[in-house]
Amino acid sequence: MRVRRSVSLLIVLAVGASACGSGYEQPDNPLGKALLQEAPEGYDKVDGPASGPMTLDVASTSSTAEPKEKKVLFKKHGYKGGYSRVWKNDTRYISVLVYQMRDEEAAKEVMIFEFEQLGDKKSAELFPLPQVPGGLGFKLTGIAGREYSNVDCKGVWFARSNRVFNVNTCGPKPPSEKQIADLASRQFALARKTTPVSKQSPEPTPGAETPTSTVPAEPAP
Repeated sequence: MRVRRSVSLLIVLAVGASACGSGYEQPDNPLGKALLQEAPEGYDKVDGPASGPMTLDVASTSSTAEPKEKKVLFKKHGYKGGYSRVWKNDTRYISVLVYQMRDEEAAKEVMIFEFEQLGDKKSAELFPLPQVPGGLGFKLTGIAGREYSNVDCKGVWFARSNRVFNVNTCGPKPPSEKQIADLASRQFALARKTTPVSKQSPEPTPGAETPTSTVPAEPAP
């Protein structure tokens, strides 16, 4: 199952030797400055390759999306670079990452792609997040990884100008949805400061609709 395999890979990448970045932290990297730097309470930063710039190949495997499809999409929409930062607490991890694309429309296409890849209702629950206008929250439950069982993953995707951001956590007992929402809200606020939008693009407003048709409808009573 695609999501099952990808989540297992994400956990291994985040806490293992392979990691999910392709280099070490670069203090002057503008993409790194666009990501949260302070470790969440109870978590320690994963140094080395886990936190740093991402090549095209690494970025293609940095989410639950199908890597080959994602790499093709990134090439089509002008992938300019990425950055990841990872923290861990025993078998749990939290990560923030950003992709920079050719332009704003390309970033929107990438975000919609991620939404569609998560849109399988059997594998994920998708929901709007008021704290992150235009973004989408997700929850994957009951995932069985290679080294872990009953793994839950929670996170948020949103786009800002030509950048796509993700806040994600996986583990047997990940943080609560409120904690993830608070973390995503902080990341959204930082993105607004470090990633200016074009004058033609209005700021998203609270309650704005997410630009995708894959958000599941509310179940009928």
